[in-house]
Amino acid sequence: MSPPAIVFSSARALNGSDAANTNGARNIWVVSADGTVATPLTGDTAAGVRNGDAVWSPDTTTIVFDSNRPSVGPNINSGNDIWIMKADGTGLSGLTEIGTVPIGSARNPDWSPDSRKLAFTDTCCGLSSESDVAVMNADGSGFVLLTSVPVFAAPGVGSFVPHWSPNGSKLIFVSQLAVDNTPALNLNTTANIWVMNADGSGQAALSKVTVKNADCSEPVWSPDGSRLAFVSARALDGSDATDPNNTSNIWLMNADGSGLTPMTRLTAAGAASTAPVWSLDGSKLAFESSGDLDGSDNPNTNMTVNIWIMDADGTGVTPLTKLTAANASSHDPAWSPGGLQIAFDSLRALDGNDSANASSNIWIINADGSGATPLTRNTAVGADSQQPKWRP
Repeated sequence: MSPPAIVFSSARALNGSDAANTNGARNIWVVSADGTVATPLTGDTAAGVRNGDAVWSPDTTTIVFDSNRPSVGPNINSGNDIWIMKADGTGLSGLTEIGTVPIGSARNPDWSPDSRKLAFTDTCCGLSSESDVAVMNADGSGFVLLTSVPVFAAPGVGSFVPHWSPNGSKLIFVSQLAVDNTPALNLNTTANIWVMNADGSGQAALSKVTVKNADCSEPVWSPDGSRLAFVSARALDGSDATDPNNTSNIWLMNADGSGLTPMTRLTAAGAASTAPVWSLDGSKLAFESSGDLDGSDNPNTNMTVNIWIMDADGTGVTPLTKLTAANASSHDPAWSPGGLQIAFDSLRALDGNDSANASSNIWIINADGSGATPLTRNTAVGADSQQPKWRP
């Protein structure tokens, strides 16, 4: 078994020094869980290059990510494509050529549980740049669009960010399509959580809100596939209305859309909760929140975002990081495979005190809130490290 490791995106210097990379280019890196070894897997230095959204394959042999690095010829539109490489960074290969088309882009790759297919957001093409959910084989063959946004759609709308169910039979995604499944858009382009079979059939809205600003997003499957956690600014009573101040909360529902329940219950302006992730055994959720550290319905001092944890029934809501300093927020929680630690990125000071650092670093913390440790230790402006994902 390979030792624990975390893949992430970073603009740090490729030689590992405490400096920003040439031209601010972002690369994919991997770091050991003890922080002793950090290695760049891509080596871009060109201005404007962004490599991100890296995800290990379930069999741990490969890493997929999205990038606007050139694939075939000059990438004059800076659109992203889906790229793949072996876990050691060799065998780098572009799987799509969507980013070379005006306003085209391929983002948010997600592996099927058997490591054979990839789902992703396809934005293509022309003036309106609508987005759809696409799938392809892990070698780039077999490309298929599974959703279809109406041709009259407003620019930038569509279906986004697919995630495979644990058994690979279904996909959840976010969409602004009409919740009654007619070939139209939601009147207020309100986003909802949708589900479909892996072949694109059986598409159905699960959250079914239509009021403006009550968007539902960031859905994640529970490990057993029976429930979904997600983020929404809908009213806490579950009605088709917005939460006061459009405050986002963590919600839970069954995989068929029933049992809709808010897990956090914030209404104060600036007190949003987002980015839910399940522990491997499905008993807990980690998330990020700018709520008050005492758990009351107020924003945190300076609206600083912290990493929180709760039981899967909404009890035991506890902040793991307890920062209040301006610009010291923590984001992107990710559970370790064993469920004992959570990785995240943070702008907190490297000595752990309640103050801000000049750049974001990758941290880990025990699930009980102890042992917060930076795995990267950059202080240079522009050397940010973000989006940690554990090797399965």
